[in-house]
Amino acid sequence: MPGAVAGGMIRDQVIPRARALQGFRGGYWMADRASGKVVGVTLFESAEALKASEAQAARIREESSRSAGLPIPSFESYEVVASVDAAGSLAA
Repeated sequence: MPGAVAGGMIRDQVIPRARALQGFRGGYWMADRASGKVVGVTLFESAEALKASEAQAARIREESSRSAGLPIPSFESYEVVASVDAAGSLAA
């Protein structure tokens, strides 16, 4: 899927639904325009909030993928162990 098409689907379908998930704190969706590969990273306020949103998030992935004619993407969960902002502030 070209990046522009993915971007429109993500903006119009995925983000509004993701924002409604309890504990959702943000996300990043990236596309490799040459290959059509899209990667999404969503952020939640806690592991508990992530777990509570799993069923709804799975429906978002499934329905968005089907409407775009794509296979349902894989899902992996990671814990943030450190972050840094543009000003150089490091958070653990």
